Amino acid sequence: MDDRFDCSQFLDLHAGLGRTTGWGILTGMVVGVVTAVTWRQFPELQKQVDNLVPAFAFSFIRIVVVSLITSNNGRLVK
Repeated sequence: MDDRFDCSQFLDLHAGLGRTTGWGILTGMVVGVVTAVTWRQFPELQKQVDNLVPAFAFSFIRIVVVSLITSNNGRLVK
């Protein structure tokens, strides 16, 4: 059994027991990777804050927003 605790598990436990969607998690992962890679391109920013902090924050926000606007079957909520 895997003992790691990731962002999607945190959201499931904290923000409504299973309301995160696949699209939310997928877009959050993409935003996290893009943020981490982009952040490393700016040495001034890297000196102030490690790239994982904004990557996690932007990923978390993206997961919440996309999960709120999509239903559990992947369609947009009207």
